[in-house]
Amino acid sequence: MKNIFLLLLALIGLAPIYAQSTLQGIVKDGTNGEALMGAKITLVGTDKRCLSDENGAYILNGITKGKNTLEVKASSFNVYQLVDFPIGDAETKTLDITMEPADVVKGPVVVTRKVKKDGNIELLRVQFNNEVVSNGISGEDIRKAPDSKVSDVLKRISGASIQDNKFVVIRGLSDRYNFALLNGAPLPSSESDRKAFSFDIFPSNILNSITVYKTASPSMPGEFAGGVININTNDAPEKPLTSVGFGLGFNTLATLKNFASSGDGSMDWFGLGAGARALPSGLPESAEYSAQTVQERAEWAKKTNYNWSVKNRKALPYSSLQLTNGNTFTLKNKHSWGYLAAYSYQINQSFALNTRREFEESSTGVVQRMELVDSVFTQNVLNTGMLNFKYSFSPKSNIQFKNLYSINSEDRVNVRKGVREMDNDPRQWEKATNFWYTENKALSSQLLGNHDNDVWKINWNLGYSNVNRVIPALRRVVHRKYSSTEDDSTEQYVAVIQNNGTIPTAAGNMFWSDAQEAIYSAIYDFERSYTLDSLKVNLKFGGMQQYRNRDFVARNFGFSKYNGGGVNFNDSLLLYSPSSIFNNENLGLMSNGMGG
Repeated sequence: MKNIFLLLLALIGLAPIYAQSTLQGIVKDGTNGEALMGAKITLVGTDKRCLSDENGAYILNGITKGKNTLEVKASSFNVYQLVDFPIGDAETKTLDITMEPADVVKGPVVVTRKVKKDGNIELLRVQFNNEVVSNGISGEDIRKAPDSKVSDVLKRISGASIQDNKFVVIRGLSDRYNFALLNGAPLPSSESDRKAFSFDIFPSNILNSITVYKTASPSMPGEFAGGVININTNDAPEKPLTSVGFGLGFNTLATLKNFASSGDGSMDWFGLGAGARALPSGLPESAEYSAQTVQERAEWAKKTNYNWSVKNRKALPYSSLQLTNGNTFTLKNKHSWGYLAAYSYQINQSFALNTRREFEESSTGVVQRMELVDSVFTQNVLNTGMLNFKYSFSPKSNIQFKNLYSINSEDRVNVRKGVREMDNDPRQWEKATNFWYTENKALSSQLLGNHDNDVWKINWNLGYSNVNRVIPALRRVVHRKYSSTEDDSTEQYVAVIQNNGTIPTAAGNMFWSDAQEAIYSAIYDFERSYTLDSLKVNLKFGGMQQYRNRDFVARNFGFSKYNGGGVNFNDSLLLYSPSSIFNNENLGLMSNGMGG
């Protein structure tokens, strides 16, 4: 009896399993009646689901009796849903499904792309929308080129060429006919004797773009006939940026070969050698100095402790270092601020061999009068720092604060050897050394804003720039002898020392100069667009104010023979070498009572 009861319970438990039903059918495309493969069929609220095969067929097993909801999905088709359809006990039900294509809204497709501000596309867009003729180069192309300075980059712009590796010539017009801008603010002249800017002051790795405007416009300065050169520095990056770069270069004429230098200052490596070559502290002004006695002047001469002979060493390879760090941060009010800090250092040592010849036409034909061979050793240092900030209120409104400080120095030593008066007998043989150090310092800051509310465009720029050019202790030492041949041992080289004065060809002549120019500027532009019928009109007005202040100071000194007043000059000093002729013991009244 117990066995019969247990068997009855087992059969009752299995009854629901054998009572389950099946749903099957074919899924079709409503537009052409073709079978639809890959449609997803789901019995809502259960785990029953499947995909239609290549013939559109589907089958769902194990469905319980009652009302169910069926859902069918397929790509590019509307969702099919059958709610509360009944199915019986142990029933196999066939249900074919027709899918209708999803509604497609036809219209223009808009593809947006964020253009890089230093890319070629942005540069072409600006040139296309300009009301003036312009050419330029983008930061994208600048980074691909091996150029190290702005002057090198300018060579790549159509219609522009470079003179003396620093001054730009546009459409054949020299540097004084061009106008330079940095981030839209005017740059002062870097030269003491003319209006010109030396573009080797800035490195190329700070550049966002360079644009050269070749025709006039009311929105640009009118102080040019060749072109306006606008240098744009990099903005704060939108993403975190950190980069370190180091480069080496090899000059086959100079690197690891003998190199002559002045050896004046320990800060020459940083481009700050002017301090070691400065005038003696407390030196009187010109009028007061002229009233001093010869002995008092001799005491001042002893304080000019400069090297008069070259220091020989091996030339180092070209070296460069670039450091960059920047980022942009988003604030809670959806404003953002960013910064970009960059540092660049370059040092280059080069050598050039120049031969100077002079010819003269005479009754017997063309004769050579002079041949001088110059060995020119040059060390160039470029030391630059940049710090830029940007605060954005929206994608169309921002304020920027850009700062750039650059030091560019050139230490040039010219060792000359040759002969003059070759058509005479005896000839004039010459040995000379010239020390020429130049230090340029440029500081430029701009506070600028760009605002666009879709009605008005307002751009403004407050700028300050200062360029300081110093030539400290430009000096030369000259020795000559007169003989038919240079190897004539009966004649010796004698220093060319003047009796009184500062003639340029004399030994011991020294020159100092300090030129400084500062510019304060304010630029503001307003623009509004109107549409008259189908014609778009832009109304633009603005202004520019600038204040310039320029100072130039120069002094010239030279060693002279100490004689007169019963004192005779010691002529044997003229036979001394450059390393000892101007030593303190040889200046003024010497210990033996003779003049130095």
